[in-house]
Amino acid sequence: MTRPSPAAAPAPRAPLASPSLAVAQACAERLTSGGALAASDLSRLMTEAHGGTDAGGAWSWRAAYDAVEAAQIIAFRRASAGSLRGDPAGLLGLARAIAGRCPTQSRRSEAQLRLQQFSTPLPLAVVVAAAAQPRRGETVLEPSCGTGLIAAALRAMGATVVLNEIDPGRAALAAAALGASVSGRDAEFIDDLLDAPVAPTLVAMNPPFSSSAARTADPAIAGRRLVSALKRLRPGGRLVAIMPAGFDAGRSHGAAWRDAGAWAALRLRLALPTDAFRAHGASVETVLVVYDKAAVSAAPVHADAATLDEALAVALSVTRGAEELGETPSAASLPLASVRRTKSASVPRTATPVGASTPALALRREKPEPLEYVVVETVAGDAAAARDGGGLYTPYRVARIAIPGAADHATPLVESAAMAAITPPAPSHRPLLAPSLIRRGALSDAQLESWSTPARP
Repeated sequence: MTRPSPAAAPAPRAPLASPSLAVAQACAERLTSGGALAASDLSRLMTEAHGGTDAGGAWSWRAAYDAVEAAQIIAFRRASAGSLRGDPAGLLGLARAIAGRCPTQSRRSEAQLRLQQFSTPLPLAVVVAAAAQPRRGETVLEPSCGTGLIAAALRAMGATVVLNEIDPGRAALAAAALGASVSGRDAEFIDDLLDAPVAPTLVAMNPPFSSSAARTADPAIAGRRLVSALKRLRPGGRLVAIMPAGFDAGRSHGAAWRDAGAWAALRLRLALPTDAFRAHGASVETVLVVYDKAAVSAAPVHADAATLDEALAVALSVTRGAEELGETPSAASLPLASVRRTKSASVPRTATPVGASTPALALRREKPEPLEYVVVETVAGDAAAARDGGGLYTPYRVARIAIPGAADHATPLVESAAMAAITPPAPSHRPLLAPSLIRRGALSDAQLESWSTPARP
């Protein structure tokens, strides 16, 4: 894939058009005073500000909803200033109260559908920010900030935000509502295009699931954006993302799933309530994933949440460790765990805190044991069968040993047909390894086989 050059970064944003800001400010005043905002009120405000109706092409409902989102941010910032910083549950209640007084986003534009511009509802944004668990003043990157709803929740919890949004109108609204600068890079290549000094210790994101600036109907887009953000994340940092429900080791997202696991350790995969996006007119199955860019010995938490309150409880349970414990994980220190869900998160499973066991020390304290395996006798005709495919290469398989509990290799392996036709000798060496490397799937059966077959002089 050809990646754009950092030199091709877009020019700075133009100032926000005053009609959109005027509508956002008017809506914010009503929300701050406790009033409700009906669709008819929004239509009237937009018509007055733009000097014409939506039917006449003076404005679009997408632009109107964006203005309402900016209004929610302004009202949320005013109400949460200082008093609720250490109270995620209180922030969730405030977000619900504000969002609940706004009209449902029931109308769609062609551009919105093509670019998949579905903002994170403010209550869900609080859950995302809570999962990040920002420390006061910590730098958080949001690669596709939209109008800034997640950023507002992060700010309320004390974080310093670095924002990027490729859509000029939404970026301008975010800049005005948050009083922050917003860059305009393509988030699919955020690590390549973002200015070099930006080194976040947190990333929060809700990327488009199958659309980018250049392509549509590409289900791998979300995963590529996540991996690009992980690359920019500092060692010891955390990434929180809303992803499609199919984001796992399966066919559609398998490559990104494995790439993400090579950069960071999965801590949480939480199935979100199906109505989490209802306020924004969407019903879609999504998951909240949390990655820590550190060597983590604890198994990831897999759970379902029926409500946002349950989601908040689970998100807060997956705690962060001390910054000095963070280090970029190696392939041997990360789990290649399969995805599974609990039936309910009514009693959330508690994750082992990263700080509960220093990853580097945990491996040193674990007593190594000889690798257990069973030698498999070859069956007559196996070697000949390897030659019958007719091609130069054949799928690789572990031929002479069976290792209890060993995971399959994450990606397909091949060997030459000539090598496959030769029956390998039965190994006798049993390397000393930490049992957790096998139990967590950090080493595959093929990798373990190589450990048991030392080179001969």
